[in-house]
Amino acid sequence: MVYQGFNVDITALEHIRAQLNRSERLATLGQVAAGIAHEIRNPLVGIGSTTTLLLEDIPEGDSRHQDLVTILKETRRLDRIVNQIVDYARPRDLLPVTFQLEDLVRESLQVLNEPIKQKAIQVEFHPSANLGSIQADRDQIKQVLLNMIQNAVEAMSEGGCLRLSVKEETTERIPGLRLKVEDNGKGISPSTLPRIFEPFFTTGKYRGTGLGLAICRNIIESHGGEIYAESQSDIGTTMTWWLPCVCQSHLSTV
Repeated sequence: MVYQGFNVDITALEHIRAQLNRSERLATLGQVAAGIAHEIRNPLVGIGSTTTLLLEDIPEGDSRHQDLVTILKETRRLDRIVNQIVDYARPRDLLPVTFQLEDLVRESLQVLNEPIKQKAIQVEFHPSANLGSIQADRDQIKQVLLNMIQNAVEAMSEGGCLRLSVKEETTERIPGLRLKVEDNGKGISPSTLPRIFEPFFTTGKYRGTGLGLAICRNIIESHGGEIYAESQSDIGTTMTWWLPCVCQSHLSTV
């Protein structure tokens, strides 16, 4: 009698099944969100246009002027929230180009240079030498970088040190780049940490939608990567993500 066995990684299958279920839910949510966004944007355009016209007729010294400025700011904020919901529920198509990740990090740091300077935050960036190229949607990857750096800056209310690093790392025989963004802020509590990538989850400290990190996760995973966070209260937080790349070390062996 002959027995034939099969070694199946149940954990991997469950992970794939969960990803498929999540993709199906996002597809449905995307259709709903697009319809709702259309209905909300139409009156928002009217409110914004009317408020702008009224501001032209009311002098700055008038108390009504500041009320109109507030209305206009909140209208724009609501429009940004709608855009974030649509971005999360129905991610944009990828437009991949080839670029150097370390160059994009420097560019993102320059964009956020003003708040970094205002808080007297020291920046340390340590990319490894001869890094490979990334083939990805540059704008979307920049969105992730800006979100992670901004979160780190906001976590250091009294200044601190922002550390960034990029190195080559092969995961399951796939060459890639691993990027870390570290801060020495107040950290994230153990009860909160597992939920930070959930949509609409927020601690309430900032006026965000709670979609920033959820969108970041969607972007990284849509590029075949992974993202996670490590944190200790009163010590700081490290955000890490990995993306596949065309690495120099891999090319040298081909």
